[in-house]
Amino acid sequence: MVTYGLEWSQNIASVWLLQQIGLQTGTQFAMNDGIQLTKQDRQQLGVAIGGMQHGVNAVEMAQAYEPFDNNGVQVQAHLITKVTKTEGQVIFHPI
Repeated sequence: MVTYGLEWSQNIASVWLLQQIGLQTGTQFAMNDGIQLTKQDRQQLGVAIGGMQHGVNAVEMAQAYEPFDNNGVQVQAHLITKVTKTEGQVIFHPI
């Protein structure tokens, strides 16, 4: 049931799981993955569903999830700013 709840982003499952593993364990795990949490963030269960003073951006969130799909290894995230052909012709450049 918890797996289903987490898979489908049901908030109650995330909060319940954080309560079960403990705030200190959960927040330390997040901080080890590069999520910056304030002292206040580390003291309330709402952090399990994004209740943080400053939040994270998409790159930080991708960076935090990356080790789950990379055998536990985290590498520095980077953005692709353009795609070019071998000859140097730009074929994609976001605005």
